[in-house]
Amino acid sequence: MKFVNVPAWDITFGVPPKCGSSSVNAALQEAFGCENLVYCDDVRLLKTPPIAGRLIFVVRHPLDRFKSLWKNKCRDNGKLAGHGTNLFGLTPAELFDYIRARRNSHWTPQSELLGTLATTRYTDIVPLEDFAPYCTYNIPMMPALPVRNKTHGVVDLAPWLEREILDYYADDVELYEGAVT
Repeated sequence: MKFVNVPAWDITFGVPPKCGSSSVNAALQEAFGCENLVYCDDVRLLKTPPIAGRLIFVVRHPLDRFKSLWKNKCRDNGKLAGHGTNLFGLTPAELFDYIRARRNSHWTPQSELLGTLATTRYTDIVPLEDFAPYCTYNIPMMPALPVRNKTHGVVDLAPWLEREILDYYADDVELYEGAVT
């Protein structure tokens, strides 16, 4: 996961995979060009993260994030997961078993990706579906977000699988429910 710092605004955006990261990054690159943005990989591992000012961290409900991941990696075109593993054709239950057995930023809990940054700086945690209105009100200079990597269709999960996903991502549910709306 990358954090993108916009020095001109003194704002850093943290957008986990499957939470609109491609769209946010594209909008910022269009507005500023890559050379005027500072990309920080895995700032959770650094004692003093190289991000300044305000942190805007975008979150997504764990069930929606899981469904998006499944559509993107298992159904639509079987994009590769870490280490070149093709997940195409896995059922939602098989993908969840795979997730529990392996680490990858695409399914690492959002709360873990945020780490202690929420308590060490001014941070707004914003639900993905409220991000555009949030920016309109709080960051009026933010360009409109292009839609990138959008997957279509409904994914029906068995009730037992939904419960297991929500249990596994319990901290993310709490983070999402406590987000700014």
